[in-house]
Amino acid sequence: MSLAEIFEKEFCAYSDVKKRSEITKVEVNQIQNDEILEIEPKLIHSFDDYDFHPQLIQNFKECFCQEPSLIQKAFWNLALNGLTNVMVTTPTDSGNAFTYLVPMIQRVIQLKDIFVRRLCQDDQTASKSNHAPLAIIFVSTKKIEDEISEAAKVLSENISEVSVTSSSHQGKFTGGSDIHVTTVKGLQRFIEEDIENKKFKRMALDSCMFTVFDKAEKIFQDKNCQNELEEILEEISRAKPQMKMYAFGSKLTKRVEEYMEDNYFKVNGLVEE
Repeated sequence: MSLAEIFEKEFCAYSDVKKRSEITKVEVNQIQNDEILEIEPKLIHSFDDYDFHPQLIQNFKECFCQEPSLIQKAFWNLALNGLTNVMVTTPTDSGNAFTYLVPMIQRVIQLKDIFVRRLCQDDQTASKSNHAPLAIIFVSTKKIEDEISEAAKVLSENISEVSVTSSSHQGKFTGGSDIHVTTVKGLQRFIEEDIENKKFKRMALDSCMFTVFDKAEKIFQDKNCQNELEEILEEISRAKPQMKMYAFGSKLTKRVEEYMEDNYFKVNGLVEE
């Protein structure tokens, strides 16, 4: 049984959101076959609405705020249920990192818990290698890579199930990699293998179940890395056809939509008052 099949079978135990309400400042649309369907999603209004890891809640409150923002309420439910790709547009980039890092860390915790329980049942398929992340976060610059990886480490502090790495890392991942933050070019260097020059492949993509694109419009419009990006996404999709994509930006273009393959929710964030 694949990682995705294991997760889909057991994840329902985690996805009971208790409250339903309309969004007042966030527009959520479901795009299917060029038809826009208005929906009323279940929202995560507070940390009481979902079985979050307690240390993750504590870390979030210490570095951000006491309760999630409107964008976070909408996106967290979509990401934690993992049913579709998601595009999120916001007028500024403020808070975007925390919007996607919280559900990514929570999903890794849940998967690791599933791995442990499955291995206790002698299911050897329920595992992954140390150098195969479950989530990859793509960013547009090296500076943002450092900022996001640091934020991820702060949010996952004292959570033993989660290991955060970035393409700034030198050598092998001796401590493992669950969430990897990188530029496209940076990741390409990690997955290339040059036997002649004795360069080793430092990362495998066959366990990646989630990809996040921060400032997606810049990443997808960068002609210098388009070939590498397509190769990376194709390799991930071959191993994990159920891989979900989450794109964040101030203006998400048709180019970004093409990668979603007409299978996504769109969250438009307006200015919160």
